[in-house]
Amino acid sequence: MKKCEGLFSHTVMLGAATAFSKAVAFLLLPFYTAHLTPAEFGTADVLVDTAVLLLPFVSLNAPEALFRFLVGREGEEKKIVISSAITLFGGGMLLLIPLLAFARFSPLLLAYLPYLVFYLLASLCRSFLAYMLRAQGRYGLYALQQLCCALLTVLLQVLFLAPFHLGVRGYLLGVILSDAAIAVALLFCTKPWHCFSVFAVRREQLRAMLAFALPLIPTAALWWVISLSDRYVLLHYHGSAAIGLYAAASRITAALGFAIGIFLETWQYAALRVSEARRGALYARIYDMLLPVAIFGAACLLLASPFLVSWLYAPEYGEAAVFIPFLTLAALFSA
Repeated sequence: MKKCEGLFSHTVMLGAATAFSKAVAFLLLPFYTAHLTPAEFGTADVLVDTAVLLLPFVSLNAPEALFRFLVGREGEEKKIVISSAITLFGGGMLLLIPLLAFARFSPLLLAYLPYLVFYLLASLCRSFLAYMLRAQGRYGLYALQQLCCALLTVLLQVLFLAPFHLGVRGYLLGVILSDAAIAVALLFCTKPWHCFSVFAVRREQLRAMLAFALPLIPTAALWWVISLSDRYVLLHYHGSAAIGLYAAASRITAALGFAIGIFLETWQYAALRVSEARRGALYARIYDMLLPVAIFGAACLLLASPFLVSWLYAPEYGEAAVFIPFLTLAALFSA
């Protein structure tokens, strides 16, 4: 029972941090669209999506492997896991070098290459240290760093976009500097240098981590294809301005998926407490309840979409409403 209560408290803690981060980003949409043209907003969206695609490749999923093998380890075992994970992480960083050569085939990536590289470095370092924190069971601090990162990102982006008018570069700098600042803070919270030793790296531990992490890379790549590759199709045929409109519309329909996601977090806790004999009936009953609620939510979103677009976005984003019916249907099927 205590394990279930711990799971529930951790779910609530992490869910609250994630909800706050997404709510802040959603409420700032009027600010972003007021200071970024559709073409600039589309460019920023493509660059962030590219970073999302590259993250598992460049890191070799070392943060996930660290979390998987560090939980419950103490003493010498803990030192072996952390030392091996840091070695794996460093090896993955070398994959940034081919990125520099690949970027010359894309004028967009080449124009923002330094920002993309530092985006990846800052994000990976924060992710690695955050997963170390989570593996140690320090969920309160883990949730706190998420909140601080979201707030710092917003403050920096407001600063760079409004007074300094840095456009896409300001948008990216806000994320880079906030990730880097939180990574430095996490460095002193986790103190990985206390557990790292070159002599503690074990070949069998590295093999086990690679066996766990490498199969996750195709999964992440395919998830990216499903979720984000449409941006590149739009970029090729219609340019970055169309991506800006499409990205603006997707921010609205993401509310449906996020609301259902919060329910699913709670549902996981409820499912753990039900015996296998009763689980089938409970699943059927919950699905029968969820489906009409999801359809009703999608219908409300469709009806409110013209008002939301006019309220949230600058006038040049008015055509974003064209995308909302298709994206709402996709969010419904995903749910």
